[in-house]
Amino acid sequence: MVLKYFNYGDWWYLSTFGFTTGFFIKYFENLIDKKILNSKYTLLIVVIIILLIPILGVYSYVSMCLYPIATFLFLKQFYFPRNKSLLFLGKISYEIYLIQGISIFFLRGNHIFITNDYLYITLTIIITIPLAIILNLFSNIIIKKLV
Repeated sequence: MVLKYFNYGDWWYLSTFGFTTGFFIKYFENLIDKKILNSKYTLLIVVIIILLIPILGVYSYVSMCLYPIATFLFLKQFYFPRNKSLLFLGKISYEIYLIQGISIFFLRGNHIFITNDYLYITLTIIITIPLAIILNLFSNIIIKKLV
């Protein structure tokens, strides 16, 4: 509510719904695997969810919860070999989530505003990943000292 009041972009608070939904999907992954993914209607459910997202609006609260559900169900339909790059990004995914907003804020803020979308996306990735790695290293050091 505070971010909405100070006219921050929708992505600052709507992404939390997707993050929370993703958390619950991971928490109940075994149950979802048994009940939904073994169903012959799984692909139909994915298609319905994907069709609902534009109807509900790109940045609505419900659609932000539907994105991770549709992505999870869709990706579970295919086998992906273990990729070292994706495993590495998975280890710092929380830090990427925390840092990406800072990169977005600085690259399209009041002082710096990159108009070229390709350059903007590239620089956001180039800034976000090293900062996420650094944050991950510091948090691991702090956790080891506390435990």
